[in-house]
Amino acid sequence: MDYLHFLCASNYTSSQIKIITRIEFSCDRSKEYRISELNYPSFAVTINRGGGGAYTYTRIVTSVGGAGTYTVKVMSDVKAVNISVEPAVLDFNNVNEKRSYSVIFTVNPSMPSGTNSFGSIEWSDGFNDDNSVVSLHPATMEKLQLFRDDTILFKVWFAFLRLDSELNYPSFAVTINRGGGGAYTYTRIVTSVGGAGTYTVKVMSDVKAVNISVEPAVLDFNNVNEKRSYSVIFTVNPSMPSGTNSFGSIEWSDGKHLVRSPVALTWT
Repeated sequence: MDYLHFLCASNYTSSQIKIITRIEFSCDRSKEYRISELNYPSFAVTINRGGGGAYTYTRIVTSVGGAGTYTVKVMSDVKAVNISVEPAVLDFNNVNEKRSYSVIFTVNPSMPSGTNSFGSIEWSDGFNDDNSVVSLHPATMEKLQLFRDDTILFKVWFAFLRLDSELNYPSFAVTINRGGGGAYTYTRIVTSVGGAGTYTVKVMSDVKAVNISVEPAVLDFNNVNEKRSYSVIFTVNPSMPSGTNSFGSIEWSDGKHLVRSPVALTWT
């Protein structure tokens, strides 16, 4: 459901959602959907230069180790942004028990802003330092079902970004200058969670003003946890009439399994 709400927040129509998810779903127009509400084990915060204010992100986590008390620690050297977590302690009594927490990014407009800054939020019970590297690979996200109702307790990374093309996200949001040409390249790293297999890509898009290509078009895996990288190139034809918002998807399949990444194109 989280994933569907993310698509609603991205202004997808019912027909576009069906193309990507293969299910019937209509966004509730009386509800305000927010991209920041996607229950993702990472935080990508875009801050307007010179602007103040607070940005709040809420996440739901699940205990996979049974009873325990986890205390949060924020790792950041960004003086222009104060990062706080509420609550700072999460108590679990049983395995699969859920808790929610919010991260508040408060910007000090009097502080000089940077370009890109990074850090992490760590939860620990004193015995298990949940410092697993966060996986943002499409196949792994589908395997863990992190697009649904919960995440898993581990180290959570956050980044303050102006350009998110290098963030290893299982989606592509491309902003195109109206009337401009050129190419936009996004690179992703994926991990095999099912062992050996050959995945072939298929691009789903009816946007004539933008040609979408993937290199390589085939990914071969020999073992479980093996990594491969690919790049998606969005080539804009300036002579073609541009649209406002256009959508599509990039699909990888081995004939039995399908991993789908949504694509959103926006002209400014």
